Amino acid sequence: MRIGTLLIALLAVAALGCSDGPTDNDDTPIGDIIVRNNFFDPGNFVATAGDEVVWAWSASAATHNITFEDDAPGSPSQSSGTFARTFTATGEYPYLCTIHGAAMSGTVSVVAAGDGGPWDY
Repeated sequence: MRIGTLLIALLAVAALGCSDGPTDNDDTPIGDIIVRNNFFDPGNFVATAGDEVVWAWSASAATHNITFEDDAPGSPSQSSGTFARTFTATGEYPYLCTIHGAAMSGTVSVVAAGDGGPWDY
């Protein structure tokens, strides 16, 4: 009788492990640009002047930072959380993680409203 009980318990655990239900370890936080291990997702982002752009660290991210070439304030080195910057002027804003160098870099392209951004119709 013990073997039958053990078998039922094992089947129940296996069924729970195959569940498609929600999990606590979702690796995709809410943000415009996701900071993953050694890359930004997406690497190039288009925003409209006046937009706030949010970088969000994925749950499995190592320590990274956001440093802009235009010397604007960036993020501290961190392994979780978010960082936001509002872009008021049009232009190209290259940034990188100084911990990982140019291999981990991206650009925010800021366009004026109505100037052909991907959301203009």
